[in-house]
Amino acid sequence: EEEEEDEPPAAVMKKPAGSVTDQQATMSPAREASTPKTPGSINKRPAAAMDEEEEKEQQEPQPQETPEEKLAREEEETTSARRKELKAVNVANLKEMALSKGLEAGKKDDMVESILKSEAKARKDARDHDVNVRSIVVAKKAEYEALNFETLRKTCAEAGIKGRIGKEAGVAELLRLWQEDDGIDKALAKMALEAREAELSAMDTEALLKLCEAKGTNPYVKE
Repeated sequence: EEEEEDEPPAAVMKKPAGSVTDQQATMSPAREASTPKTPGSINKRPAAAMDEEEEKEQQEPQPQETPEEKLAREEEETTSARRKELKAVNVANLKEMALSKGLEAGKKDDMVESILKSEAKARKDARDHDVNVRSIVVAKKAEYEALNFETLRKTCAEAGIKGRIGKEAGVAELLRLWQEDDGIDKALAKMALEAREAELSAMDTEALLKLCEAKGTNPYVKE
């Protein structure tokens, strides 16, 4: 019997290298999710959206400083800048500066801090003075405004203000004359006297006796 000739194996079809296999084309969502992403593949928010959020944040009302907080911040900034200036001054000039302010001369750092405290107190005293002046003027104006028209007219006449004058003009003229007559300074002196009396009244007897001895004052004199 003749042997059957072996048929050649069927040729295997190869897909082009650039084609995607069915397995890759039908990759499951889980496997796709587990595939690491490159930095460039991470989704980024559009720049326009970021700008809108930043603009919205800027438009939102920011907490406002209270007057006390603003003053504390300004004082801290002033003191910090002044400290740098004083530390750059040589010891001889710093000593002269301290003595001119009635402070003791000593080590440089001690003199710097003493000068800073002295200047801070001077600024506070100036602020307190301005507040007192405003309160005095406001109070005096309110005193004149509280007068009825007839009393105001008589007060104007006694002050030398002649002619018919309205209430608003009369108040303004009386206030001007009062200021020209050192009304503010007199009121400040009275305010300081009252504050000092209250301070002394709050002291105990022993402390008052020591103060009198230091001042060379007889504590048993009534006036």
